[in-house]
Amino acid sequence: MKKTLAILLVVMLSVSALYAGLGDSYKGASKKEALAVGINLGTNNGVAVNYGLGKFDLEGILGFGILNGTLDAEAAANYKILDLAKELKIDGTMPLTVGFGGGLWAKFGQPFQMGLNALVPVKVSYTFEDFPVNLYIRVAPGLGIQLVDSVKLSFAIQGSLGATYNF
Repeated sequence: MKKTLAILLVVMLSVSALYAGLGDSYKGASKKEALAVGINLGTNNGVAVNYGLGKFDLEGILGFGILNGTLDAEAAANYKILDLAKELKIDGTMPLTVGFGGGLWAKFGQPFQMGLNALVPVKVSYTFEDFPVNLYIRVAPGLGIQLVDSVKLSFAIQGSLGATYNF
């Protein structure tokens, strides 16, 4: 898993270096209908996908939960509240987004366990002005329903750092 993530990161950085020389032909990735794919590192280590819809974006993460040894899948719709780059007067874009989403997890073993999460992701990302890479930090508190022998309700939280490449 570590080797795959390292290879993915090297490929993303290599392609980004190619785009760095494009000059004015690329003006940020938080545009409408922009697809981004990358890595997510945190409580859910895996592949992240983001699709921009203007003020809204859709995101999904498929990976391995490091806290419980689970296979995790998450999806959310986020709304852009503010561009922090304009407030801080820096280059690039830095949207602050809040959304609503859900997650499904499964732990294989004896006994088999699974659960559902309702999450409220809060994310700050930074998109470079001259090449198509986003860096982000994301925290998603919520409620979890554990489906084992009986139904258990609990507090759930996901936190991560990530990088995505925009196509």
